[in-house]
Amino acid sequence: VVAGELELNHECSLMNWSPEDFESKLQEAMKQTYQRAIKAATDFGYQKESPEALVHGAVISAFLTIAQAMTDQGCV
Repeated sequence: VVAGELELNHECSLMNWSPEDFESKLQEAMKQTYQRAIKAATDFGYQKESPEALVHGAVISAFLTIAQAMTDQGCV
């Protein structure tokens, strides 16, 4: 999903990205996603070192993002 978003942003802008720039942006987005997932997991009581923390954290983070978007739009 992140790669597709980066490609879309690249196509919509008039800037040319080198493969290295694209890789750098992709790695940064993945790093941020990982950090959000781990933070959500620990905020909701999962130990950072537990094997399921990343999975549960990603689900929690996604839910909170969607819930916030719905709240912002007045749907909830």
